[in-house]
Amino acid sequence: MQENRIKQIKMIIRMIYILFLLLTVLNVYGFTQPQEFTESGVDLLNYKSTQSSRNNADSTIIYAQQALIISEKINYQAGQISALCNLGFGYYIQNDIDKSIFHNEKAYAQSEETNNDLGRAISLNNLGLIDWRKGSYIEALSHYKDALYFAQKISSDIEQSRSYNYIGLVYWKIGDYPKSVENLFKSLELKEILGDRYAMALTLNNLSNVYNEMGKYTTAVVFAKRALEISEGSKNDYALGRAMGNIGVSYFKMGKYTDALLNLKQALTVKKRSGEVKGLGYTYIDIGNIYSVLDSLEIAESNYAAALKIMKNIDDIHGLAISHGKLAENYINQNKFKATREEINNSLKYAEQAKLRENIKNNYLLLAQLSERQNDYKNSLKYFKVYSTLKDSLLNQSISSKITDLQVRYETAEKEKENELLKQQNLIQSYEIEKQNQYIMFMMLGIFDGLVLLFAIIFRYYLINKTSKILSEKNREIESSRKRLEQLNLTKDKLFSIIAHDLKNPFQSIMGYSNLLTNDYNDFNDGEKKTILKEISNASEASYQLLENLLQWAQAQTGSLLYAA
Repeated sequence: MQENRIKQIKMIIRMIYILFLLLTVLNVYGFTQPQEFTESGVDLLNYKSTQSSRNNADSTIIYAQQALIISEKINYQAGQISALCNLGFGYYIQNDIDKSIFHNEKAYAQSEETNNDLGRAISLNNLGLIDWRKGSYIEALSHYKDALYFAQKISSDIEQSRSYNYIGLVYWKIGDYPKSVENLFKSLELKEILGDRYAMALTLNNLSNVYNEMGKYTTAVVFAKRALEISEGSKNDYALGRAMGNIGVSYFKMGKYTDALLNLKQALTVKKRSGEVKGLGYTYIDIGNIYSVLDSLEIAESNYAAALKIMKNIDDIHGLAISHGKLAENYINQNKFKATREEINNSLKYAEQAKLRENIKNNYLLLAQLSERQNDYKNSLKYFKVYSTLKDSLLNQSISSKITDLQVRYETAEKEKENELLKQQNLIQSYEIEKQNQYIMFMMLGIFDGLVLLFAIIFRYYLINKTSKILSEKNREIESSRKRLEQLNLTKDKLFSIIAHDLKNPFQSIMGYSNLLTNDYNDFNDGEKKTILKEISNASEASYQLLENLLQWAQAQTGSLLYAA
């Protein structure tokens, strides 16, 4: 009864907070004013929604809802699709899966209608996240790869980087670490090109998680430290806290407890600053684990208690089961049997509620150990039998899970083969279409060339016919001209025979003196040069006079010379 009342109070507080944010948005951006009902106003809201998704899901949803309302009023299709995608992602962050599916599927449907490849890519990536959370890895991978296709089609580096990152996480989950690392690196490369330090840090932290899973703790630390450097430079507390936490976990697994504590405590400080409450709770648990190994049970207890307080505040069932279980382990080591039983019961309650079989199994082992320490061997045996049964069940489940993982890998490989075969078929089909197009083009070129040739023949015939007529007329003119030329040639011959000798000599003199001056100019003194120039001048005047006489004679021969009366 009391728990329901607390939940109702929390719900009311949450609604008041959302209403406050909504009023703030309306006040700041003035979207009640008609002049703000524009495409640029919608784009601004969608941008704010996308940016808010990194730290505040409530703001993400509020901005997206406003963008959707306005884009529908002004019939701005691209704005509607972006708003629906943002709503889908915001509800995903809030764990409202049904609403997330509804908005993302609606965004994809509208993207299909309007042929919006960016909307397809974003909505498919978001739908893949939902499949991922459900554990439907084949479906998730299919969505991510389809999203990648559309993102590559429009060269959207942002959505390509998301797809590669998510594909890497799927391969990590099914244990195909090489492919996981390969795709995460592709994502990281694109994010580096984009200069998105926040996104880079997230992928680096994912790489750190993968290498921790592989047992390569040193490499995991390298990637986490790189994420740390980037996050410090961009003042990105969320990624910074994750990086410090990853480094702490790696050092803990390596047995470097001092270094692990240093990084985890730094992670605590950063997560408190960033407001990442859930992550803060799990960091307290990680710190408690280290103190428990170091046998500092009271300090471990205080950290587990801090984690428990956080998990209660955010109503995290999984976190509550773990926190109570850790406190139970701590109390049994301190021989606080009553407190141990109380914490075991609390842990079991939440573990059974969330169906956390591993946690349930561990609690029954604790119950067996507690009963044994209290000399209650009958119940100790009973609890131990339950523990063994659960252990065997989990072992079988683990084997089944591995078989499922292998099946997932096989189906993934088959899916990839099908996709590759489809690509090859599409390629062959495109080649066939290209060959047909080339054949049609060659045919058209052949027809065109034939028409050009036919036109050339007709035009040539026309020209020949026309030329023949012109030639006949010209021949008559030529015959007349020939007779006249014969007469002129007789005159010309007489003229040339007369002037050949007289015209040639002056030019020989001019040429001789000119060559003499040109070749031996510096060998003559000024007097000699003047003499030569005088000779050239005399020869030139004689030549000119001769030509003048010839011209007058020629005019007289042709009848063009006019005599004075």
